[in-house]
Amino acid sequence: MEKIRYLSADIENLCFDSGQMAFISGPRQVGKTTFAKALLAEREIGNYYNWDEVKFRRLWTKDPTQIFPIGEFKNKPLIILDEIYKAKLWKRNLKGIYDTLENPCDIIVPDKLLDLLFDNNQEIKPESQYLLMTLNKFGGFPWPLLAQSQRKLNLWQCSRTERLIREDLRDLSRLPE
Repeated sequence: MEKIRYLSADIENLCFDSGQMAFISGPRQVGKTTFAKALLAEREIGNYYNWDEVKFRRLWTKDPTQIFPIGEFKNKPLIILDEIYKAKLWKRNLKGIYDTLENPCDIIVPDKLLDLLFDNNQEIKPESQYLLMTLNKFGGFPWPLLAQSQRKLNLWQCSRTERLIREDLRDLSRLPE
């Protein structure tokens, strides 16, 4: 439970506080879904959806906006979209919905990127080459990776460099104090 609190603070600070979705990636059976569900239990408002559930697949295919809660809430709802990577055009649809939500909510996607990259023989799958090239080109940070835009990547890199120079170097210069 202590690890969940520690990691949940990072998710809140790094993603949700700045209006970003959280993509939790890792190998199979390391606890991505368990962690996400624990965050949902702490939040006490929101929903867990799994692509393997027929009801959710039908809802997402028909009108994905219906999975997001409507109305005013004391806390922002948390939506977990497990196995959503199996849906066709899931990234584009999710980004479009997220950008146009009337009521804000936080979204977690337990992502099986590592499972998609390698098969049991640890050979690169043909369909994984695109993922590797995209990851190599845009990096692992969610905003430039999901946008897959060179212009947005450049803006993000400039912002990060500026932040490093302005904040981190300033902090390092105070070490003797």
